Amino acid sequence: MARSAARRVVFVLFDQCLLLDFAGPLQAFELACETSQTGRAPYVWQTCSLKGGPVKTSSGLEVMTSALADCDLRNIDTLIVGGGPGVHRAAAEAALIDWFRLAAPKARRVCSVCTGTFVLAAAGLLRGRRAVTHWGSCDLLREKYPDVSVQVDPVFVHDRGI
Repeated sequence: MARSAARRVVFVLFDQCLLLDFAGPLQAFELACETSQTGRAPYVWQTCSLKGGPVKTSSGLEVMTSALADCDLRNIDTLIVGGGPGVHRAAAEAALIDWFRLAAPKARRVCSVCTGTFVLAAAGLLRGRRAVTHWGSCDLLREKYPDVSVQVDPVFVHDRGI
């Protein structure tokens, strides 16, 4: 049975996020759409941030976003947060963390790129799970979140939808 609706990907950005952590995955989804043999795009995406509007990445490039309050939590296939120099400030934003706690159980899968792991850990989404982050941040992740089983060697970890 063929799927009729495109899978929705929601990227959550924050000030000083790493552009590559957003643009790399976005490009992969775009290429999947270009090479689709179905005649329709298999993915659609939305960029969101806590307040909406322009988000300044660590490179200085601004990306326009919708407010998380305006993000429809229904039918999120993939929820992605990247990392970057601003990740620890983002992980301390109570409203952002509360939103992840609400949105994550409704998404088919939840992903972080690199140090975006700290946002998921702050939301309690990695408690009792295996996780990986940038090699230079593994010790800090283990120290701040002892209830997360930090894996050092893998490039990625998949643990029950996260």
